[in-house]
Amino acid sequence: MFSPVAANFDHGGPVDIGVDHDTTPKAKVLRTTRRSKEIAPPIFQRRSTRISNRTSSLQEQYAKKAPNQRDLTPPGDIFGPDPTRQQLASTVSQSMPQSPQSFGLAAFLQVLKPPAIPIQIPSSISSRISTATKGLTKSDLNLNSSSHELRKVVPFSPMLDQLLPDIQDFLAGPEFDDGAWWLNKVKPDLTSSHLPRQIFTEHDTEDYIWAVIIRPAIAVIHHCLYGDEHHDFPGASSIGGSSPVPDGILFGKNIQDLVAVFEFKNPVVLDKSEETLDELLQTWPKMKLGRAAKFNWPQRINGLTKTTKLLCQVWRQMDAKKVFYGVLSSYKRTYFLVRSAEDPSALYISRSYSYDEDILFITTVFIALAVGCLRTKQLLLPKVDIAHWTGLGHSEKHDPTTPGLVELTMAPKVPGENDTVTDREEKFKWVDKESDD
Repeated sequence: MFSPVAANFDHGGPVDIGVDHDTTPKAKVLRTTRRSKEIAPPIFQRRSTRISNRTSSLQEQYAKKAPNQRDLTPPGDIFGPDPTRQQLASTVSQSMPQSPQSFGLAAFLQVLKPPAIPIQIPSSISSRISTATKGLTKSDLNLNSSSHELRKVVPFSPMLDQLLPDIQDFLAGPEFDDGAWWLNKVKPDLTSSHLPRQIFTEHDTEDYIWAVIIRPAIAVIHHCLYGDEHHDFPGASSIGGSSPVPDGILFGKNIQDLVAVFEFKNPVVLDKSEETLDELLQTWPKMKLGRAAKFNWPQRINGLTKTTKLLCQVWRQMDAKKVFYGVLSSYKRTYFLVRSAEDPSALYISRSYSYDEDILFITTVFIALAVGCLRTKQLLLPKVDIAHWTGLGHSEKHDPTTPGLVELTMAPKVPGENDTVTDREEKFKWVDKESDD
């Protein structure tokens, strides 16, 4: 079973790492570990103050908290019915035991949950748009030392979902008076109304991600911390400087407090290729939590797979900016990444979140986690498992020394009870044979 251990990077906040495995179902593991008494005290202690005092209390707590006291935590779902502003305001006011002009944020988010579909990214993508990810440069592969190299990639589907109950408490108190005004800040079809209807470059995709996902999520965090007062931080923006340069950066308490990087890709790069991150992230019910794929850090920039390029790019950005958190998104599909403090060579990746499920809510919690303002248990990560690497050798199609991801160490495409090297090779041969037919 998980046993949380608080650890600190020399450049960041605490991360909780599970120290052994559990073969029980994931849901039971998470429920059990969340009740553990060994978990470090939350940043925000539970309090019974009135709702009207809660915003100022959170603001004071956040202002006093040092950057190295951040929790490692995440989110759920948010998009909902699509009535007019007047219908929505009426629905919320009828459900709240308050003045018709005062709406609780939590109730408002309930109204914005599925099954409504948020604005879609334009489907008519220009034929001139590139289908390849940006090539790596030598500087993208230059790390300070070999100890900074990415060596283990750990798919962990419930990484963010385990903390959904905690965000409900964080969102429970804040109120706002003008529902129509608030809609303009968070509702996808409103925040995207000024965006282009055809994607020509990666910059058009960035516009959608900033306007529909990231900035609305930050608006929710700001309202929880400051109410209607204007504050610059936490905040996010593009960033310049020397390579590697991410597409965006998330700031915590001030402009020196970098907490996460954003990397954006066109949908044709991240979603429509035959080779996607989802092949790396595939799992099956009895697979061990923490099962890692082997990653050989490349020494050259040519001949690398698309997935390897993506992982190198984001990892190098996280290492250079000294942050724990990263987001890789095409708007249609978003992945959340967390570096391990217990094992500095390991990278945990969440499941992919589609634009039409709970991406805004998930992003809200991820940002709340990164900037350290959730009053929650620290994020639990399973211990890295590399037992299945034992006995790796060369085969006709797979070389364990190949730069980047080693396919033999990824979850087999045809899962079975056994998980030996021979078994994996046979499964790959079976899949290849079937595909040839």
